[in-house]
Amino acid sequence: MKRIYLIILCAAAIAATAMAQSARWGVTVGGAYTNLHFNQSLIEVSGTGGVTAGLKGEFNIAGIGFGLEGALLYDMRGANVDMTDLKVWTSQGYGKERLYLHTLNIPIHLRYMYQKLEGFEHKVAPFVFAGPQFCINVGNNLKEVFETPGLTFSLQFGLGARLYDHWQVAFIYDWGISYAVRTKLLDDYSARNRAWKLQLTYFFGDY
Repeated sequence: MKRIYLIILCAAAIAATAMAQSARWGVTVGGAYTNLHFNQSLIEVSGTGGVTAGLKGEFNIAGIGFGLEGALLYDMRGANVDMTDLKVWTSQGYGKERLYLHTLNIPIHLRYMYQKLEGFEHKVAPFVFAGPQFCINVGNNLKEVFETPGLTFSLQFGLGARLYDHWQVAFIYDWGISYAVRTKLLDDYSARNRAWKLQLTYFFGDY
């Protein structure tokens, strides 16, 4: 447990440092198509919608296009789970359910933005990014059936564009590495997160 808290503190410190030293900070909102990949095919699972919102900071290294992004986000994700074929749950009244996980996320991205566009980059500047994300699990809506660890880890990859110097739109693929949820009544039955996200950010201030 001490290791989990140490990882959380380190991730928060890195994100806070990025925001403190960044040229700007902003607010971000987004939507997602999320799913859960279980380690065994015992139930039918399909994707569902999710939302995210929070604060984002950026630190740009002038002249070379590289920079760092750090954020603190509330995230709601999950999946549709069909448990109608297993008596262990139907006997308790569970069938086709929508499972939602509530988390606080700390993504840390290394970003490269192409800016040599002869001034046009102040209107549109494309970029790519990648990095880890640490997720602190707050809870889920089916606590009697599923449990979550204190901390999960994922990798994020994406691309996007800065628009008119202040707006940013980003497409993100979120690939869960550690398990995000597991069942209470079945041993060794767990799932990892998968998500496609679209985020819109507004940054305050100028470079």
